[in-house]
Amino acid sequence: IASCLVGSEMCIRDRDVGDPSPFADPAHAYEHLSLVKRMRDCLNKLSDTLRATMFLYLDEVPMEQIAKQQDLHVPTVKSRLHSARKLVAECTRKGMD
Repeated sequence: IASCLVGSEMCIRDRDVGDPSPFADPAHAYEHLSLVKRMRDCLNKLSDTLRATMFLYLDEVPMEQIAKQQDLHVPTVKSRLHSARKLVAECTRKGMD
């Protein structure tokens, strides 16, 4: 099945145009949503200090601003983010077993 523009030789064939959306396939959509839920659950298990730092970072607050808001040095913010990412990754992997 082809869809052609009137007066044009250019045709787009349905089989040539794929849906790049990860939600085009229900199985992939379910897998994606399950991963998001696991990650959210893991973020909520972080200590208050790690969670607060991580949420600010996820909200695209610059590290310098996070440090200022939390009365910390930038290397401490980086260390907290490293710890939080590591814990969330481990927790998420455990949930996949």
